[in-house]
Amino acid sequence: MKLKPCPFCGGEPTLEKLEPRLYRPLCNGIYSIACYSCDLNFGYDLDYGGIFETEDEAAEAWNRRAEND
Repeated sequence: MKLKPCPFCGGEPTLEKLEPRLYRPLCNGIYSIACYSCDLNFGYDLDYGGIFETEDEAAEAWNRRAEND
């Protein structure tokens, strides 16, 4: 799935796989999205957009967020 541009800076986002999970494994997903143009992190924690167990879950949430911002 193609990722829409960053809703804040228009930069190109990157889908990342996190291994091992961060220090709070129950609050962290496997996949997150980052925009290195503006240092936005999305989906690596419940507090930062949610938790995503698949690439498609992360991409769909990112694209919905980009539509609403």
